[in-house]
Amino acid sequence: MARPGVLAHLQPPPSLLLRVVCALLLLGFSSSACAVRDPFGGLRLPSEREREGGGEASGREREEDAIGERGRRWAVLVAGSFGYWNYRHQADVCHAYQVLSKNGLQEENIIVFMYDDIAFHEDNPRPGTIINSPNGVNVYKGVPKDYTGRDVRTSVFLNVLAGNKAAVRGIGSEKVLASGPSDHVFLFYSDHGGPGVLGMPNSQLLYADELNGVIKGMHEAGAFLEMVVYLEACESGSVFEGLLRPEWNVYATTASNAQESSWATYCPYSQLAPPQGFETCLGDLYSVAWIEDSETNDLTRETLLEQYLVVSNRTAHAEGFMIGSHVMQYGNMDIDLEKCSLYLGSNTELTTAAGASPSSTSLSPFVNNQDEEEQEEEEGKKTGIDLEKCSLYLSSNPELTTTGGGRSPSSSSLSLFVDNQNGEVEEEEEEGEKRMTHGERRSLYSINNKGGAVPLRDAELGSNNELATAAGAADKSASSLLSHFVTNQKTQEEEEEEEEEEDGREREKRLMGGKRRRSLYSMNKGGGAVPQRDAELVHYWAKLSNAVEGSARKAKALEELSRITSERAHIDRSVSLMGSLLFGEDGGDRFLNARRATGLPLVDDWNCLKAVVRAFEAHCGHLTAYGMRHMRRFANICNDRIPISRVEKAAAEACAD
Repeated sequence: MARPGVLAHLQPPPSLLLRVVCALLLLGFSSSACAVRDPFGGLRLPSEREREGGGEASGREREEDAIGERGRRWAVLVAGSFGYWNYRHQADVCHAYQVLSKNGLQEENIIVFMYDDIAFHEDNPRPGTIINSPNGVNVYKGVPKDYTGRDVRTSVFLNVLAGNKAAVRGIGSEKVLASGPSDHVFLFYSDHGGPGVLGMPNSQLLYADELNGVIKGMHEAGAFLEMVVYLEACESGSVFEGLLRPEWNVYATTASNAQESSWATYCPYSQLAPPQGFETCLGDLYSVAWIEDSETNDLTRETLLEQYLVVSNRTAHAEGFMIGSHVMQYGNMDIDLEKCSLYLGSNTELTTAAGASPSSTSLSPFVNNQDEEEQEEEEGKKTGIDLEKCSLYLSSNPELTTTGGGRSPSSSSLSLFVDNQNGEVEEEEEEGEKRMTHGERRSLYSINNKGGAVPLRDAELGSNNELATAAGAADKSASSLLSHFVTNQKTQEEEEEEEEEEDGREREKRLMGGKRRRSLYSMNKGGGAVPQRDAELVHYWAKLSNAVEGSARKAKALEELSRITSERAHIDRSVSLMGSLLFGEDGGDRFLNARRATGLPLVDDWNCLKAVVRAFEAHCGHLTAYGMRHMRRFANICNDRIPISRVEKAAAEACAD
């Protein structure tokens, strides 16, 4: 299988015409002078032109309509985890299937990967039912079980994607992606991840070079006209950074950039907590954002760009406290000007007035009222052109940032900010108060536990005193383990985030003119998010808290919680010790935590990275979904050209006990 080499970052600029149109609008042209129907739309179906009053289609539109008539839509949906505590990944995929199926994609053109172990799991309070939101309907019913159980593995997925029917003979439904050069392909993957990798059940890993290699092969074989990828995982931007080439005609968005966690949502202890009995997170923030947006908008009008902006805003501002992640774009950016319906189908029950903004519709569950300033913005949208989105395309706009080989709007450019209710804007720093750092926000959540979002790793289980009190005196051993884990984890997290947080605060201060405003999400308190890897802790903490004192269920939950925290501490300690053995006591963490320049892939030698992981697992045990966070450190060992023999020796010594 061909593998891409180290690729320089290539990002095609927006078209000159689009820049000119946007510039004229922002300079104050009247709406009558700009009676162009949604230039962000890219593709307009014949039915849309009829609704707009007819008119001769342009050559470009006729060509695109012809493509739509003879091409087909395909979708591959992957939940790459198993276990009830990972409930949300299969819920995401089942919900996505329901949306695509309702929107007209043929069942034979949708391929579903899911372990299928949660619908009838003993912990599921509604056997045979999967929900993706607190008040959601059953999304499990009718979902095809193409590949389940042990058939959900890396080799099967890659062969299905590549259309290699011979390789999956006798496995699952044997369905493969049989798309052709006129077809549009949609791939949605929801799971854990780490720098350069995605998870699969039973401790398998899917490496970025493997996925990009198959995508490149598909492009060369004419397996699609264009392809869209939505990827939910921690550090998911690293899967495409420096690897996904624009000329492959693939457009990807990721739940996070290359260096941060993605977030679970609808979690226990949050404002939008699951129904009673569900002791697990029901969805992932990025995933439910695009799925719920697709359910509430006319996708024949909404562009991929418009959906991206809505999803970015919701994902970056979980609870209004800016604790979410940065949704990124990679590949061929021109594709985001096309309609969502080309890939996600269209729900004929949904219609929007000509010129309506899908993004404003999507925010309706979270925004109750609009102030006068927002109403004026809505008036400006009657031309069919969103001025804010238009401004994102002007190269002189400082709010458009390019990071990590992809594109991501800054936090402020995606926010809908409003003044305080009394009409006064607070100063950046009030007396006795300062803007909180990421770590300080975590402490605040730990104290309050009422913000609607489940906090980061050092606060998910409450304080150690809370743990000891809730679980009883016999649980103090777990409290001790958690204390060690939290201290160790917090140090590593702060080291990795310090530089990024400082840059983010300065950029936010500049963009907002030194003023602090409140987000609409903050006012409405929608959501409830927790970092992906820590949803496991939330699950077992909920089980421990809800179990009857002295019961076997409580004892089992405590045992699992103790095992998990001990396992995580072991992984962190082992990786750190390996670094010290390879780079010296003083330089270990510094070398392991180094980051490559923007636009470069995670590692030069992917085979070396795989060998380092094998060496670690041979001596220290499975890396686990949590352990994938250390993949950048393993990559740095390879980038420093440390011989694998030395790595194996260091792993053996680090994990000798």
